[in-house]
Amino acid sequence: MPHYKYRGVHRHSGARAKGTMEAGTKIDVVRSLAAQGITVTAVEESRHLLSWEYGGRGTTARWRIDFFRRLAAFVEARLSVPDALALMAKDGQGTTGQREIVARLAAAVAGGSSLTTAIREAGAFPANAVALVEAGEASGNLERLLPGAADMLENSYRARQRLITMLIYPALMLTALMAAMALLILFVLPAFSHLFAQLGAQLPPITRLVLFTGNMLTDVGWIILAGVSLSAVALLLALRNPRYRCQLDRLLLRLPLLGGLLTLSDSADTAAALSALTGGGLPLADSLEIAAGVPANTYLSWQLRRAASAARAGRRLVAALGSDSGFSPIFLSLTAVGEETGTLPDSLERAAEICRYESRSRRKKLEAMVEPAILLLIGGLVAILVFALALPLLDTVTVL
Repeated sequence: MPHYKYRGVHRHSGARAKGTMEAGTKIDVVRSLAAQGITVTAVEESRHLLSWEYGGRGTTARWRIDFFRRLAAFVEARLSVPDALALMAKDGQGTTGQREIVARLAAAVAGGSSLTTAIREAGAFPANAVALVEAGEASGNLERLLPGAADMLENSYRARQRLITMLIYPALMLTALMAAMALLILFVLPAFSHLFAQLGAQLPPITRLVLFTGNMLTDVGWIILAGVSLSAVALLLALRNPRYRCQLDRLLLRLPLLGGLLTLSDSADTAAALSALTGGGLPLADSLEIAAGVPANTYLSWQLRRAASAARAGRRLVAALGSDSGFSPIFLSLTAVGEETGTLPDSLERAAEICRYESRSRRKKLEAMVEPAILLLIGGLVAILVFALALPLLDTVTVL
C-alpha cells in the first residue's frame, strides 16, 4: 500500500499539520484526516529519491495501452473486473514479466482489493492513468473511463513516436555539425588565427567573436562541460522536490506554443474525469481530490487540490479554481455554463471533446514546425562559421 505526504490545518485550533500516512488512495487520506479534524491542503504520494514512477519492470508503452484496451473491452461486455483480469491472465499474452503483472493484478482484485489499489501497487502504470481508473471506480463509470485511459496513453505514445521520427534527420545533421565544429575549433581555427596574425588583417567583429569562442572552448571547454553536467544533475534532483517541480510546471504552461498544448491536453483529461465523477454522484470536493491525479502537470494538480478545499467550504468549481488556474479557457467557460444550468457532467464532457480536438490541431502545427526550425538553426550556424572565416580572406585578397 502506498505512502502519502500530507499538509493541512486543524479545524478547531488552526494549527498546521503535516506528516505521512499509508492508505489505498488520496481520497482515503483526506477522509481519514477529516475524521481527525484536519482539513487537508495538499497530499501527494511519497516516493524514494531515485525511484521511477512507472516502467522498468518489463513493460512497454504499447503493452500498457493494450492492457487498458483489453480490460475496457471486457468491462464493456459486462464482465466483472475480477473475471476480466482472470481471463487476461489466462490468455498469457506478453513477456514473462508482463504476464506476472497481470497475474498479480488478478489475484489482488480477486482477494478483495480495488482495481485502483492493485494497479497502483503494481507500479507499472503512469499516475494519470491510475487516477482515471480511480475516477471510474469511485463514480461507477469504469467502463467509460478505461477507454479514456487507453486513449490518453496512446495519444502520448503516438506524439512521442512522431516527434522521434521527425527528429531523426535533424539529429543526424546536428551531430555532423557538432563534429565539424569540433574539427574547426581544434584544428582549423588555430591555423586561421596564425594566418590572420601574419597577414595583419583587420578582422571583422564576427570573425573575432568566432575566434574568441573557439579559443575559450579549447582552453576551458572541459570546465564548461563539467558545469553543464553538474547543473543538469542539480536540476534533476531539484525536480524531485514537489515545490520546485510545481514552479517549473507552472512556467511550462506559459511557454508560447508548448504551453498551450500542455494546457489543452491536461484540461481534456481532467474534464473527462470530473464529468464521470460528478455524473456518478460523487460530491464535487471528492471528485476534485481524485481528479487531481489526472494532470501530468503538477501545478494543475495543485490547483485541483486547492479547489477541492475551497469546494468543501461551499464555493463553486470555477470560483474555486480562479481565472489564473492554468486550465484552458474552454474548460473554465463550459464549466461555468454547466454550474449555472445544472448540467455540469454534460458540460465537462463537451469541454473534454473540444479540448482534445484543439490539442490535436495544435500538436500537428507544432510537429510541422519542429523539423524546419532545427534545419534553419543548423543552416544558420554553418552560414555564420563560413562567413566569419571567409570574410577576412576575401578582404585580404581584395587589398592585394
